[in-house]
Formats: sequence, C-alpha cells, structure tokens
Amino acid sequence: MIALGMQPGLMANHTIVINNDLSYQLQLIKQRFGQHLFLLKVSATTTLGTLTVERIQFTNFATAHDAFEARCHQLTQH
Repeated sequence: MIALGMQPGLMANHTIVINNDLSYQLQLIKQRFGQHLFLLKVSATTTLGTLTVERIQFTNFATAHDAFEARCHQLTQH
C-alpha cells in the first residue's frame, strides 16, 4: 500500500483567486488514523470570512490526488 510510507499532514495546497471578494483554498491531507486516510478539503474565503464548502475522504492516494487535480481544474474554469 502506497500510503504506508507517507507522513501524516498537508500533502498539497492550492489557492484559486476568483476575484477580490472570493477565493478557494484546496488542501489534500493525509490523516494519521482511520479507514479513510486521505482528506480533500475545499474552503471558500469571502469578505465575510472562511467557510468549508466540501470535505471528501478517500482510502487511497491516487484517487484522492485525482480528485484534488480535478477540483483545481474545475474551479479555475469559472
């Protein structure tokens, strides 16, 4: 299993600025314990503050990384 050699913590981070009032931050995190070791977290930052808009857990790194890349691509298209 590829996840065994990876250290827990932030694996990838990307910020997408939509305009002066809205930006998204995507984080791919390896969790220390649990069945779903990988977490994709999407947060939106506006003039009112920051809100987590999506949290998806994955059991393997390849799927989690593909989802991270796909979400980055999707948000940069808008």
